Amino acid sequence: MNRFLLYFIKAIDTSVVRLAGWKHIPGSKDRLIYLCPRRYKGDPITLKDGTVIQKNDLVAEIHLDNTNILNIEASYISMAKALQKEMGALKEAMKQSPMDQLKGVYGITVIYPIAERIGFTSIRIRNPFKRFFGSLWENILRLVLKKAHRGRKKGFIEARECWLSRNQIDNMGAEMS
Repeated sequence: MNRFLLYFIKAIDTSVVRLAGWKHIPGSKDRLIYLCPRRYKGDPITLKDGTVIQKNDLVAEIHLDNTNILNIEASYISMAKALQKEMGALKEAMKQSPMDQLKGVYGITVIYPIAERIGFTSIRIRNPFKRFFGSLWENILRLVLKKAHRGRKKGFIEARECWLSRNQIDNMGAEMS
């Protein structure tokens, strides 16, 4: 059953990536994150570092590559290191046009504790429809893509929006590269 679901998820994922035109972070060796630049349309959001994301700011929505994520160990530490490495690639990519205009990046995820550990601001998704369906999809992915049942949270986890400002990305040290 899990093999069928994995095939189904990969097919959906491949279709969405192609239709949406998502691209991996330029220069990323691991290719774990897709970027989708867009104009922000929501209410103002204040991030940990004081950056305020406002309507019409250029931001990039980020998405994990659900196929490539299977190539890394599923432990908390391994995930944090992989995401840090991707943020190092993003830091370099943001020096080039048009990425140099981004004010920040965000994604919706149930692994927000890992994102918070590397500096992301996590906030509860305000829109109940978006929160429910984002959480539902993220939990389906979590269950289908996990490699081991031990040490994992059981049950339904509410997804959150995770934000990282351009300043935070620019100030990431050598340990992030």
